This record gives sequence, C-alpha cells and structure tokens, in this order.
Amino acid sequence: MSNKDSEKKFAIEEFFENSDVQVFDLLHVVYPDHPVYKNTEMIQRYWRWWFREIPGKKGRVFGVPGDNCIAGVRPLSCFSFMVNGHEEVGGFLNATVTHPDYRKRGFFSKSLHYVLDVAGKEEKLRFAISFPNDNSYPLHLKNPRIAALCDLPLYVKVLRPEKISGKIPLPVPVLKVLLSMAQRAKKRTLPRGVSIQEIKNFDSRFDKFWEKVKSLNKVWIERTSAYLNWRYAQSPLGQYSIFAAVDQRDGAIRGYIVTKDEMRFGLNLGLILDLVVLPEENSCATLLAGRGIERLQQQGVDVIGCLMLKHHPLVRALRENGMRHVSGRFAPRKFHVTISQLIDDQQFNAFILNPENWFLMWGDTDTV
Repeated sequence: MSNKDSEKKFAIEEFFENSDVQVFDLLHVVYPDHPVYKNTEMIQRYWRWWFREIPGKKGRVFGVPGDNCIAGVRPLSCFSFMVNGHEEVGGFLNATVTHPDYRKRGFFSKSLHYVLDVAGKEEKLRFAISFPNDNSYPLHLKNPRIAALCDLPLYVKVLRPEKISGKIPLPVPVLKVLLSMAQRAKKRTLPRGVSIQEIKNFDSRFDKFWEKVKSLNKVWIERTSAYLNWRYAQSPLGQYSIFAAVDQRDGAIRGYIVTKDEMRFGLNLGLILDLVVLPEENSCATLLAGRGIERLQQQGVDVIGCLMLKHHPLVRALRENGMRHVSGRFAPRKFHVTISQLIDDQQFNAFILNPENWFLMWGDTDTV
C-alpha cells in the first residue's frame, strides 16, 4: 500500500444517520456473539437509543470508510453534568469499533486524537469521561490529553457461594458460614409517613427531587426525569426494577434505586445501577438498597454487585445490607475511568481529575 493510499484509509469523517445501516453491519461483524450486537433488530434499537434519541444533543459518530464497508467508528456522546453547582455539557467517549480487516493500522489512536479535537474545538467541551476496558485503557493513557480518574470499587453480596468457589480455595460449607457472618445485614425501619413503591417511569416529581439533590455531589451526570426515563424506562438493554421512597403526605420523592439482573462474568449477576436519596435520608438509602437486593434475590441471581467510590456516604447503605468491597484476584475485572482534559486550565483539570469530586455508578456507563 502506498503512502497516499494509507492516508486515504485514515481520512476520518463524520457518519450521519444515513450510514447507520453500515455501522450496524460493522457491529455485527466485530461482535457476532454479543447479546446486543448479534441481533440486527437489537443493534438498531440500541444504536438509535444511545446516539440518536439521547436527551439534549445527539451523539456524533466518526470513523473511516473501508472498501464497501465502514472500517471503524469512534462515537462521541454529550451529556448534561452538574459541575461544582452549575450545569455543563461534558463528553462521553464510547468504545471504538474496528473491522477485523483494518486493525493494527493506527485507527484507535488517530481517531481518538481526532474526536478529542472535535470535542474541545467544535463542541467547546472542557472534559470527557470514558470507561475503557483492560485492552483500551493503556491506549487511552498514551494520549497526553487523557488521564486516569480511578478504578471504580466493586461491592458485592454473594448469594450462591458455590458459584464463586473457584476463586476462593475453601470448602463450600465453610465458605457459606464465613459469608453469612461477613454479609450480615443491619435492620432499619422506614421513617414515618414514607413508603417504598415500585415504579415504571420517572414523572415530574423526579425533577423536583433533582432540584433538591443536584448539589450533593460536585460532579455527576444530571438525573432529570428526561434523562432517567431515557436511561432506564426507554432502554433496550433489558428490564430494570425501579423503586422510589415516597412521602405519603404529598407524594414527593425522597430517593430511588434502579437494579437489573443479567449474565456477566459467567454469573447470573444482580446489578445496583443507581441509588440517590435526599441528604438527610440515611435510613431510606439503606432500605432502598435492601429492597433492590430483595428483588434481585427473587430473580435468582448468584451475586449482587454495585460500583461506588469509597468516599461516598452511600457506601454505608451498601455495607448495612451486607455488601463488601472486593479487589485483586477476587474481582472479575478492573473498572477503569479516564478523563480527557480538553482545555488548558490547571485548576479546572485538577478539580475534574479528583475522584473525590465525582459520583459514579454502574448506570453511568453505556453497557448495562
């Protein structure tokens, strides 16, 4: 291949909705066994949901055309964040997808550089977040504009010890006894006049709730009713269970939790995706977590998992329900988070790269 042909191969361009069908073909080729991408109808639903129906600004998709196909794509999504008390649009770098015939040609690094330029210069963003897997993580860190934020801590509650006995060299009966002691839950009672109700969508009461909680964390994705309905009620990624703590006097929301069960890491895994409560509602947090865990138990999961930064007060609600932090060889993988710094502002970059300023959970990723 001549230099001219090579440059042509890396002429990165933006793909619009009229190219979506070719993108679907690429996803199916790269991930033929993936539960979403192996099904043509599901690919379309997921892609349009995440990139074309997202609240606010639609996602943008960049990539390289190949011979009668799309050789690779690197999408950029934009979300509304609360940043130090103010609403701000931030970027979300989704996974890069490269056709097998076009790999090892530098597409990952070149497209990353290109999309960061677009995010900073065209979209005027100050930062972008990403949740790279183990393969992509070191490639992210090679870019001088990207730095590690953290590895998200994983908290678990094991319901079926025999499913994890391969990781812990103990007889299953002994393991059951040890886990029953380590995972003992603390009993709490609901505040008077509060009930926990299962809901299917997020109505206008959640906008009033958001106004009360939006300054609880220095940096987090905005959780308005429009966002929550898009993320959970309208998601094609499966059925979610949603519970809200409701004030019986006026129907006001005092907290909510979202859970889901799915096959992951070779386990029937229960996921706590989101948990938010009013600042004074510690007992509601524990009881909402307990109600979510109860639903996951009813669904027959093997293990329950929740991603949450260690500094956050809501960790207490997890621990009071018997969830424990796992790391090292006991964790199925690392949950990396990186931040792209898109402006030359040392003070802001130091702020946005401090994990203690963030609130992040599994529901903030694009994979569940």
